[in-house]
Amino acid sequence: MTSILSKILVAIGIIALFGTLGFIVYHHFQLSSQMTAINTTMVAQKELADGIMRAQSAYATKNDLEAFAAQHKLDLKAIETDLATLKANLSAINSVTVVSGPQQAGNLPSSGTTPIVQPGGPNPVSAPAKCKDGTPCPNPDLYGYLANRQTFHLDEVFGTDKVPFGDVGFSASQEKPWNIDIKAREYNLTTVLGIDQNSRNYSYNKFSIKVDNKDYPVKIANSSIQQIYPTAKFSFWNPKLYLTAGGSANLSAINGSANFGGTLAIMSYGKYLNLPDVSILQIGAGYQTGTQKFTGILTPVSFNIGNIIKTSLIDNSFVGPSLQLDASGNIFAGINASIGF
Repeated sequence: MTSILSKILVAIGIIALFGTLGFIVYHHFQLSSQMTAINTTMVAQKELADGIMRAQSAYATKNDLEAFAAQHKLDLKAIETDLATLKANLSAINSVTVVSGPQQAGNLPSSGTTPIVQPGGPNPVSAPAKCKDGTPCPNPDLYGYLANRQTFHLDEVFGTDKVPFGDVGFSASQEKPWNIDIKAREYNLTTVLGIDQNSRNYSYNKFSIKVDNKDYPVKIANSSIQQIYPTAKFSFWNPKLYLTAGGSANLSAINGSANFGGTLAIMSYGKYLNLPDVSILQIGAGYQTGTQKFTGILTPVSFNIGNIIKTSLIDNSFVGPSLQLDASGNIFAGINASIGF
């Protein structure tokens, strides 16, 4: 009994040691991948057809994203509080900048004129044909400003694009000569989000202004999306079924054996719940070929080899140290591979 207990303790100790070392190496590998992705995987801004602009896309740390939000005077606390009610987390921030150019000009002609007619009377100016001395009098309204309301049309300029803004009118014969006609404007920003197999976001934006039921596409000057690089974390309740198989040594008789069966993982560690980096506490049952008996299977920790070698062909395949106990009390220790569902 003491010998069996010693073997169990030795097996648990070895598995715990290899599991801990493996986790440390794996965590270091993930940190290295994170920094490489943040520093080297920026996608440049690109203008597409129909005024669509692909935003510059970059990974960022949580601190980088907070600084980006502060730069754009964005209250992240209010957003994160609302996200919490949806059981969601902040992932990325998308910003779009549209710039209208300055306009300065002089000696401009009127865009149009409208005759001023007073109700029941003539135009404001009716110059006499002759002065008192009988000579022709000079025209007091040489340019027609007293007889006509002057109108000047205003456009807002965005690079080579012009969007109507309104009209300003001036009536020189009136005590309060100015009038304005500013059009209602509807600003529209449409964003399309794309996502790749690594859950990286891409943003496509189109900006337009609607005036008098007509849409005017406006060129976007700058567009940027910053996304928090997904970081691994523990999930203490993330049940997942696995098919498992592996080779092991019988600690009671020191001979080889193979096992296969099914397990249920209780915990996980990784960036995504549905595709963890590390599966923790796989517990299940199967068949032991060495003793031809049913066996219990415990895999304390196993690592997603698809994430290590960066291939989607085996992105839900795990390998880790395993401990088995068959129906006759034989103890086995070895390595098991498992495939998750």
